[in-house]
Amino acid sequence: MFTYIATIVAVVGALIAYFQWRTAQQKVALEIYGARYEIYDDLRAAVSQFLVTAVYENDTDRKFLNAQSRARFRFGEEVDQYLTKVRHDLIAGNLFARYGGGNNPNLEDQLARLDRLNAFYAEIDKMFVPYMRLDQRMPLWWWSNVSALLRHWLQWIWAKLKF
Repeated sequence: MFTYIATIVAVVGALIAYFQWRTAQQKVALEIYGARYEIYDDLRAAVSQFLVTAVYENDTDRKFLNAQSRARFRFGEEVDQYLTKVRHDLIAGNLFARYGGGNNPNLEDQLARLDRLNAFYAEIDKMFVPYMRLDQRMPLWWWSNVSALLRHWLQWIWAKLKF
């Protein structure tokens, strides 16, 4: 009799340990998601500010560099390389807007640069989506499997106890 009770307690303990492990996994996934979303938001804000004002200030550059350095460790190498190109476009666009203008032969370069910066939103979304998925959901099948196992196990114990 005590063997059966000890077995039930062990199974319940194992289930509790499993659910705690899953909860810890989900917590880590949410923390990583929050850090990555903050980087994403900072990068979008920097590019948006330039596209609205055509001015890339030192404060905006500092925020962009900070977000890029954080992104280096949370995203792949291709994201870091892309962000380096975007920063180059932002700086060159700022210099052109400040000192260019008029009938400048570099006008086509500036238009191409602005097109690339306007495409930033679609490109960054495409690059970040694989990293931003929250795949740490509780599978839907777990309860049916566990309940069926418990039901079968309890029926077996009940049959043994009836003698």
